[in-house]
Amino acid sequence: MKRLPNVSPIIEVCSQDLSKRFYVPHDEALRFVFSSYEDAVTASDADLVYISTHNHLHYKLAKLSLESHKHVICDKPCTCTAVQSFTLLDIAAAYGKGISEATVYLYHTQLSRLKSFFETRNENAIYVHAEFTIPCLSDDNFRYMKRLGGGAILDMGVYAMTIGKLFFDANPVATRCFVSSHATYDVETSFCIIQDFAQGRLFTGMFGFDMAYSNKVEFDTGITKGRLERVFSSEPKSSGILQLNTGSNVQESPVDLGSCDAFEAYLKQILHEFARGDYSHSREKLYESATMFQVLQSEAARNV
Repeated sequence: MKRLPNVSPIIEVCSQDLSKRFYVPHDEALRFVFSSYEDAVTASDADLVYISTHNHLHYKLAKLSLESHKHVICDKPCTCTAVQSFTLLDIAAAYGKGISEATVYLYHTQLSRLKSFFETRNENAIYVHAEFTIPCLSDDNFRYMKRLGGGAILDMGVYAMTIGKLFFDANPVATRCFVSSHATYDVETSFCIIQDFAQGRLFTGMFGFDMAYSNKVEFDTGITKGRLERVFSSEPKSSGILQLNTGSNVQESPVDLGSCDAFEAYLKQILHEFARGDYSHSREKLYESATMFQVLQSEAARNV
């Protein structure tokens, strides 16, 4: 946080976890420690609230923060329904405040460099496949609890609905989604998605937390096949390595796309926009996210 512009020292904190509530780095001085999120929002004179709670609290706390004249950055998903996100956008506009959904992987420079790499070769993807799957979590993890905003779609849907759009620079003309779940839980634990982007362009993906670990995107331009690992959650100091196969060559050729702290890059851009009173970009992105999420949830409900 110290490397970010427009950020004062952290002087107020609130956590649901009592064991962490009073932990502060040795070189920081807290002015207040709050016992509830509501107290923190209403009593604080901070300009911005970063919300990173269980999903079911996002809407309530974001609404309270905006109505308390504070900007809001909220972990994905910003809310549990598209209607809630649309409501927050209206409130943010009414109060003249910024609101942003933290989908930080999109701000990693490896993605823009990847696109530029293929633009110089006059190649465009015609097929994209993505996977973000992790092994089963502990039974008490909130992602398995509907009442806390759990489920694979709420947790990973934003990845599924943005990666194809990123590659094709277009919105899908059709989306299908199929979900699966274990009888033990009251939420879906994984889902697959198929999107038609017209003109022969197709995206497929597999997401969830009941499979072996996979975190990658693969694509085909008709000339070149490519694969990029750790695309959705990358290590800040690790370079993104694009693996290529061209033509009939089965030997992969690596291309270094460089390293980046995606979280830092995201915060720098959003804080810069908020500081100059420009909220259009973040509002537009949240509106797009909510609209796409509405489609995904509707499709998932049809194909349970």
